[in-house]
Order: sequence, then C-alpha cells, then structure tokens
Amino acid sequence: MEFNEWIDNYVNDDVTKEALAKWNKEIEDNKNVKIAHEQGIQQGIEQRNVEIAKSMLKKGYSIDEIIEISGLSIEVINSLKENK
Repeated sequence: MEFNEWIDNYVNDDVTKEALAKWNKEIEDNKNVKIAHEQGIQQGIEQRNVEIAKSMLKKGYSIDEIIEISGLSIEVINSLKENK
C-alpha cells in the first residue's frame, strides 16, 4: 500500500493528513537530492578517469595498461584515441 493510500485509509484528521503528506514529500525530496548527489559523484569519477586515460595516451601507455588503471572500456579509450 502506498503511503498516500495509507494516509487516506487510516487518518481522519485533515491537519494530520497534511502534516504526513508534507513529511512524505520531504522524504522523497531528500531521496532525490541523494540520488542526484550520487550521480554527480559518479559522473565526476568517470570524467576523472577519462582525463587520466587521455594523459596516459599522450605518454604512450598501452591500451591494456590504460584499461587496467582507468577502468574505462576499450571503446571509450579508442574514442579518446581517435579524438586526440
């Protein structure tokens, strides 16, 4: 049962319903902020790995070494190599 359904079924007081709905919205908003934060961190890590791979390409590291150190796929590394 969804939270809002539970409120409708078990809470008769409009003030309490409103307070619970507000509380539920705050929880959802916090979850969304946390998800966005985690996605931002992941994007930053991926971008840093790309920068590391670019640097390694410039210094002549092998594709296998770049894959091992950066964690990037061969497709991404080959794309970086082509755009060098």
